[in-house]
Amino acid sequence: MKDKQLSSIIEEKRTKEGDYPSYWPLMSKQVKALAKWQCERCGVPNNEDAPDGTMLTTHHLDGDKMNCEWWNLAALCFTPNTPVLMADGVRKPI
Repeated sequence: MKDKQLSSIIEEKRTKEGDYPSYWPLMSKQVKALAKWQCERCGVPNNEDAPDGTMLTTHHLDGDKMNCEWWNLAALCFTPNTPVLMADGVRKPI
């Protein structure tokens, strides 16, 4: 695995830009670790080095990037075409 994966770089950048709380990189890593580094929806493991580049992300189920309650966070594989059921009952791509 790479020293610094793309998902970590993106999380740090968004934190610096103010899109996420200052503790977000650590929080996101903890959510992924609790999910055993695999998608909570389909079980696909995080493997950014693979040809398909499956990247595990931490998703805010209610869409509020500042709501970091445990029940609002899920480790999901990044597949833009796979919709997620949001808090308002609407399926949206992540």
